[in-house]
Amino acid sequence: MTSLGSAILAATLAELAATGGRPSPERIAAYFAPAERGGKPLGLTAGNWCAAGACFVAMQAVKTDQLEAAGLPHRYRAAGLELEQDAVRLRAWRPIALVRSGGYQLEPGDLLILSRGSESWQRHVARVERTESARVLTIDANGPGGGWARVTRELSTPSLLGAIAYPKAPPVVA
Repeated sequence: MTSLGSAILAATLAELAATGGRPSPERIAAYFAPAERGGKPLGLTAGNWCAAGACFVAMQAVKTDQLEAAGLPHRYRAAGLELEQDAVRLRAWRPIALVRSGGYQLEPGDLLILSRGSESWQRHVARVERTESARVLTIDANGPGGGWARVTRELSTPSLLGAIAYPKAPPVVA
């Protein structure tokens, strides 16, 4: 049985391979297309696309843009802060202190949320590939170099805010 997180991680790896890590502007616009706020489409076609890219690959795994209805702990979002707020609402948010203390073990496919920039609302989103002791290996949309990128981070990294835990159940495919 494949967990939801594992299925989404597989879709992330497929997108990394399909784009060679460098999605075209048209592909990035496709990442943003289903993003919504307040139940309405955002109409974005460009910008920081880490959240939208993470949601896009989730959509590939569950075959719908109605991510929350498919069992994900968030909706299809274009902002990391909104993903975090959804996870808090759905009780899937794991503060980084809980992760660092061993109270929650990161799983493949979980999302890491990091602070980004000088504003308190700015976030970066990274998909967990695996953990190795006190390190986490992620695949970041809009990562270093502006594309899909594999990144290794220490769990002690100050910018880490928390994780979004994905259910252990298999994906609900629409």
